[in-house]
Amino acid sequence: MIAKIVKGKDFGGLARYLTDGGRGEVLDMRNLASDAPEAAASEMQVAASVSRRTQSPVMHITVSYDPADGEPGNAQMCDDAAEVLRRLGLERNQAMIVRHRDREHHHMHIVANRVGPDGKAVSDSNSYARAKAALRDIETRRGLTVTPGRHAPSPLSGERMKGPRGSIDPRQHRVPESVKQTLLTSQNWGDLRRGLKRDGWRLETVKQCNRPAGAVLIGPGGQRIAAGRVGRSATLARLRSRLGPEQTGKPVSARATGKALTLAKPHGKRRKKPKAGQQMKDVARIGAEITSEIVGAITKTAAPRGRLIGATRRAGSRKKKRPGLHGPGM
Repeated sequence: MIAKIVKGKDFGGLARYLTDGGRGEVLDMRNLASDAPEAAASEMQVAASVSRRTQSPVMHITVSYDPADGEPGNAQMCDDAAEVLRRLGLERNQAMIVRHRDREHHHMHIVANRVGPDGKAVSDSNSYARAKAALRDIETRRGLTVTPGRHAPSPLSGERMKGPRGSIDPRQHRVPESVKQTLLTSQNWGDLRRGLKRDGWRLETVKQCNRPAGAVLIGPGGQRIAAGRVGRSATLARLRSRLGPEQTGKPVSARATGKALTLAKPHGKRRKKPKAGQQMKDVARIGAEITSEIVGAITKTAAPRGRLIGATRRAGSRKKKRPGLHGPGM
């Protein structure tokens, strides 16, 4: 058994895709008042609108059966769907189960509303692992063919699926085998670029925003593919580790020019940079001189005034009172 999970926003569009033209057979409506698919989709859309924070309330789960196990019954599919929903924490949420017969293998679609009756969305964290674990338990309990999974270990062996994925995304560009071998086996940057150019490809270093730089292969038709997707040893970091620093231009050879390479002499004499200890001494000396000048200036300005005030106080002179209007002579 294999499970696939996709999240979305539109219940109505998914319901029409699954049931229009008699394409699918509705097996069960869980926690829904409606029996018609479109009415049930509208009901789920209204319930999902309660949670304004949930951007993708639709959870579309596809469960496929191994053809070697024969045709499962409708009741068996409903039980399996209930187990998957329970593992995902959606047993109390609205859900619609639709069976399809348009493929060689038997499969069903589960349309579930992530927003529950309390208005909160059920977390979709580790949803693949939880769904795969439910399928492994169903296979073991019913004696079905155990499908190795990447997200959940097999209950019989306890092992996970290893190695690269068997399927390749058809939308992803592919490189010729000669380009792949050149990228993975070149011993220096020159051989790498010449080999790629021979097949009409080139390698460029790109950098986006704050991300580290990466290597991109550009084909003759303008197709672009990350070098790391060709092989793990073809990332820019590993290429630099294997081939050394990149060569931005043609290296200059002394044998080709017939003269020894010499560095150009700078124009004029360069001033020697003073040592750190000497710099500290100079700063301290200049600071002491400035402080001495400031103190001397303050002393010269304040001295006459101080002597005058002191002499007046020592003489004991007092300021005579100004006779008032009502003095003794009045």
